[in-house]
Amino acid sequence: MIESLRGSLVNLTSALRATDLIDVLLVAFFLFVLFSWMTRSMSQSAVRGIGVLFAILAGVFLSARFLHMYLIGQVTTVLLFAILLAAIVAFQTDLRRMFDRTGTWLFSRPSSPDSSGTLTVDLVVNAASKFGEMRTGALIAVKGAEPWDHQLQGGIELGGTLSLPLLFSLFDHRTPGHDGALLLEGDTVTKFAVQLPLAPILPNVARYGGTRHAAALGLAEVCDAFVVVVSEERGTISVAHEGAILELEDASQLRERLGHFWQKHYGKSDRFRGRWWNRRSLWTAALSIGVSALMWVLFAYSPEIVNRSFDVPIEYRNVPPDWRIQEGSTTVRVRLSGPDQAFRLVDPAQLIVTLSLDQPQDGENRLTIDRGNLNLPDQITLASVDPEVVTVRAWPLTPALLLVHVPSLGRLPDSLELVSLRAEPDSVTVLIPEGRFLSQLVTEPVALDSVVQTGSIKRALVLPDGVLLPDQGIPEVTVHITVRPKAAEEGVSSRPQGRPPQRP
Repeated sequence: MIESLRGSLVNLTSALRATDLIDVLLVAFFLFVLFSWMTRSMSQSAVRGIGVLFAILAGVFLSARFLHMYLIGQVTTVLLFAILLAAIVAFQTDLRRMFDRTGTWLFSRPSSPDSSGTLTVDLVVNAASKFGEMRTGALIAVKGAEPWDHQLQGGIELGGTLSLPLLFSLFDHRTPGHDGALLLEGDTVTKFAVQLPLAPILPNVARYGGTRHAAALGLAEVCDAFVVVVSEERGTISVAHEGAILELEDASQLRERLGHFWQKHYGKSDRFRGRWWNRRSLWTAALSIGVSALMWVLFAYSPEIVNRSFDVPIEYRNVPPDWRIQEGSTTVRVRLSGPDQAFRLVDPAQLIVTLSLDQPQDGENRLTIDRGNLNLPDQITLASVDPEVVTVRAWPLTPALLLVHVPSLGRLPDSLELVSLRAEPDSVTVLIPEGRFLSQLVTEPVALDSVVQTGSIKRALVLPDGVLLPDQGIPEVTVHITVRPKAAEEGVSSRPQGRPPQRP
């Protein structure tokens, strides 16, 4: 068993590529973000429940895979996808919250100096304590790192500095906006009389009525804001944060919780280091890497060696320009062997057997096909080729100087006669197969019926099969056409009719 495990580890390390490591790390990063969001945004019981459910399904899937139980493996795969879709539908609000927070989660920085933090916390705590004594309802929301604009409705712009007189005047029951929420960003009151989203399930602290508590919990469920709510009926102080609402015993607890929130979001401490480099984050990172590596082993790595056959075309390259070849086989059948995931890198349309004929021999050339003639990934081996040896006939071309003949087509107009058709150059050097005899080359015919005067035109050479020009240039020559007017016909004169000819 130990030898089998050692062999599996050797095969795993040999199949591992640098791109596979990058693949695992990228998936681990996304899993780290997902796990961190789940632990921050969901209750511990919900996280444990989801973890246990996926662990059970993963165990069943692994058992089905290693025991080759096809049906239960397919059912488990379908269940995993169904649960994933259900989670997307059920947690669509939380997913939108995660996307909203992406830009500010990692590198957010305090938006106000720490010097005003203690004063702002004291003002909120003192105001909440006074409101509780006077049975004055109040709802104060302090912004965290996440955007919250799309969660809010209504409100009146203010943009003033926080103070006790301002708080007392805004939450006076005789003012029209006292039932709404006051929004606080740092030490600045941005809006008041704002409507917050209500929680779908009424919290226990609002059992005696109190829409303020439902609104406070509703905002805490959709963003990371810290909400202070004072009950108008009982004078109690509650705080809503991270999807939960808690009734406090006294103002000192409010000072402790609000002070911690303020230091976390508005303090001068290095939040990046404090947020990520802690024990829970390290455990989350280790879990993410482990799950990502397990997913790679399950879905990307396959230790089984498979064999696949392909019909591959042959391509002959580097043939010298003064040689000609007669191809034998145009395709071969190759059988490739390797891990299943390695075949994902093989595109059958791109498979080509490349044979080089840079130094051909006159006659038959026997070429052996091996792995070097195929563009294969490193993990794929060439098991067999049919045929393994292909035969190509090659022959050299020899230079020959041939005269150029210009044929004609049709006839000249009756008033003209042809003096000459002359090609320039009148002879051309070509390459012809060895042992073949040619006496001349011809051009494309010249249409005489279109000639009206002496001139020159271009005509292409007609090269027989297997004949080439040495420089691979355009097979074209200049044809000089010389014509003249026809002479008067014999026996025709200009003397008057009716007079007999004179005798000598």
